[in-house]
Amino acid sequence: IAIYVDKIVSGWVKIKDSKELEKGQCIFLEKDGRRCSIYDFRPQQCRTYPYWPRLLASESNWIKESLLPEDSTLRTAESKVWSFEDGGCEGINHPDAVLVHRNTIHINHELYKSYHDTFPYSLTSELPDRLISKVDITQRIKSATIDWLSLFAMKYDLPIIKTCDIRFTSMRVFLGTGKNQIVSRLRYEVYRLLAKGIEDPISPLSTLLMLPFAFVRYQDFEEWQVQMVNSVIPMLCDEINSESNGERILSNELEWEFFHPSYCYPGHDDKDIRHFEGRSPFPTLVLRIAHRIP
Repeated sequence: IAIYVDKIVSGWVKIKDSKELEKGQCIFLEKDGRRCSIYDFRPQQCRTYPYWPRLLASESNWIKESLLPEDSTLRTAESKVWSFEDGGCEGINHPDAVLVHRNTIHINHELYKSYHDTFPYSLTSELPDRLISKVDITQRIKSATIDWLSLFAMKYDLPIIKTCDIRFTSMRVFLGTGKNQIVSRLRYEVYRLLAKGIEDPISPLSTLLMLPFAFVRYQDFEEWQVQMVNSVIPMLCDEINSESNGERILSNELEWEFFHPSYCYPGHDDKDIRHFEGRSPFPTLVLRIAHRIP
């Protein structure tokens, strides 16, 4: 973190500027100053640009963000130049720009909004040690889950292996406990999967969301699972589809699987070995979207 992060505020980070490039340019830019060295793993703020709410709010905001390439013959002395303060994008209104499907724009727009709703910004500074502690907890939870999948689930061919391909599965950890917070996080994860599906329309993308501090009692988890299946998930699908100007983004229902350390099949003895098919190191949800985005 100390190598790449300049400032930490409430869990948000400001990435350091590059020492080799001009002031204000990202540390992850390659030496040519144009290509991102971590493109496949870039932050959501970068991934969703330029489909941010403030840029899509009006045509004038969109046009104002556009830049003419440095070698353009249309440039004048008054032409906007990229800067750290004002930003800008050469791809906006470029004559050679590829036509982007409106679903792609909508999904990235909603992903950006959902990210800010799920990880709200505040002016309260957070100590680096605290953030490092969170990162350490998250990595340990992911490590334990990977061990469970590779050393147990795959070995015994448990149902979760049929649900998600580990090679194309994102491991996500949410340290909160509130049900509304979890639903907000799930909405974000749905849009994140939809956005990844645009970039990779072939691979069977899925997400494992671990909730290590939520639903300690299996009874609470079971009740919440029923509520999710009967009302929350259908509501989430309807909400996402209703936001897309009449065009269905989710043509099929989301696919969900639920796992818990104390999972029990109804009507079976507590010591029945089959219970382990639904058991995981932490309360876990598996999310997958089967269809592909145009």
